[in-house]
Amino acid sequence: MPRLALLLPFVLVSFAANSLITRHVVQQHLFVVLAAVLLVLALGLVAAGVGVTAAGLGWAVLMGAGTTAFAYVAWYACQRALSGTSAGTVQLAIPILTAVAAFALLGEALTTGLAVSAALVLAGLLLASRPVRDVARN
Repeated sequence: MPRLALLLPFVLVSFAANSLITRHVVQQHLFVVLAAVLLVLALGLVAAGVGVTAAGLGWAVLMGAGTTAFAYVAWYACQRALSGTSAGTVQLAIPILTAVAAFALLGEALTTGLAVSAALVLAGLLLASRPVRDVARN
């Protein structure tokens, strides 16, 4: 098992802690239970001799709590300027933005499937953002 995979439980625990503090996550109790189970599994791996570093734990906390807090602040700041419908529609672009960031920052490949998926999502966004025409039924 790659050592990077060991960070996932710690990311989940830090996200759960952030959720308990901010009270923004729906069904947070289930998430805390999941994080606890994964933490027990991670501790079992550590007991089996798989190494975890302080730097790795620090990055896990930063990725879990730090980026989540940033996302909440950004989301609620944007919601002030957008209607609920517009905000929900814009949120559908997140997978495309994630793929572009993975390409730019991590060197991930841009595949045909990804391009087709992005085109379909963008087409859906364009359709959803069109003004609604009032058509009277006879």
